[in-house]
Amino acid sequence: MKRGGGLKALFTRNTVEKAFEIWKDRIEWQIEESLLYAGNEFVNKARLTGRYKDQTGNLRSSIGYMVIKDGQILGERFETYDGKGEEGVKKAKEFAERLASENPRGLMLIGVAGMEYAAAVEAKNFDVITGAGTETEQLLKQLLSKINYT
Repeated sequence: MKRGGGLKALFTRNTVEKAFEIWKDRIEWQIEESLLYAGNEFVNKARLTGRYKDQTGNLRSSIGYMVIKDGQILGERFETYDGKGEEGVKKAKEFAERLASENPRGLMLIGVAGMEYAAAVEAKNFDVITGAGTETEQLLKQLLSKINYT
């Protein structure tokens, strides 16, 4: 009886590695898109639901987000609200960039209210970003649970 028969692979190790790389890239893309979508929803909700008086526009304009992957910006949203609040935009972007530099590895969504007094407004029982942050976490859980891993 002849030995060494049996099964013969119809693929190479290189073929399998390429297939896994394509699979990994597709999943990473879905995660990145989920983070970008959630970031936009965070900004929309926080700006529209805040029941505080924003006289200069800086506080609402300081609400923004950034998606970072290994120190690289994949997407961001920092813009004035109703055409005012340039200082808020500047402070938000600086704050998000500082947070990103403190966490240079991995994939993350950074949502901020960049004005220094945002926490003081929240302490007076006015929701600046807390509610939107909680809703965004729930949204992200839903989005990530729907990712197709096949």
